[in-house]
Amino acid sequence: MIGQAEIIGVITGALVIAPTLKLLHSAFGITETACLRDAANEILYPNGRDCSNALYAPQAELIGDIVRGAFIGDVNLQMIALGVFIAIVLIRLKMPVMSVAIGIYLPLGLSVPIMLGGIISYFTLRSAHLRIDGEIRDVPSKKAKAAAKEVENRGVLIGAGFIAGESILGVLVALLIVSGIDLQGYFGTGTLGNFLSLAFFAWFVGVFIWLATRALPSGGNLLLETITVLKDSVSKFIRIFLPNSK
Repeated sequence: MIGQAEIIGVITGALVIAPTLKLLHSAFGITETACLRDAANEILYPNGRDCSNALYAPQAELIGDIVRGAFIGDVNLQMIALGVFIAIVLIRLKMPVMSVAIGIYLPLGLSVPIMLGGIISYFTLRSAHLRIDGEIRDVPSKKAKAAAKEVENRGVLIGAGFIAGESILGVLVALLIVSGIDLQGYFGTGTLGNFLSLAFFAWFVGVFIWLATRALPSGGNLLLETITVLKDSVSKFIRIFLPNSK
């Protein structure tokens, strides 16, 4: 049964992904580099092409540069050596290499929400520990870990749903652009300003926190717990720089 599901998944992906990527590239351009390369083709785009809204694909573009450099021979050895050095240092310091790498190659507009999600995850999981153990311990109890795991699973599920919904709407917008359908002309709507966009993002984060924290054990106050976790985090951060601190 598992093998049949894998075969269906491979076939479905092969049939759906390629047309979807073609649609997105036609509407926005996948990576600014590829978009500008297409814009230089006067046969395909005699009037040029707007690449200001090109989609980000940093990992694919990075791998493409490495493969192209390996075959053409213009590999940037200095940057590769620098990356190897940074990776060795991070491994020696027992830091997460992939998390640091994501922060380096992702644009700021994508890395900031990821960092915000990590902060929210930390505070909510520590709140679960606090509600079960009654205090913040360096090593939470098994019951506290189980409660935090339930909150984490709920947050991952909600986040996956948000990502899937955003992806579906992105494909729908691309389909409207390629089809030449202008919803702004039909409904008289426009783009949101910076303040309204920030307010909507704050509302979006608030909804996510409200949904995820519903899995927390009952009998606590999330605001007070957040303050307690914040005080503990600041105290631990200060102790790092104190001599003979553990």
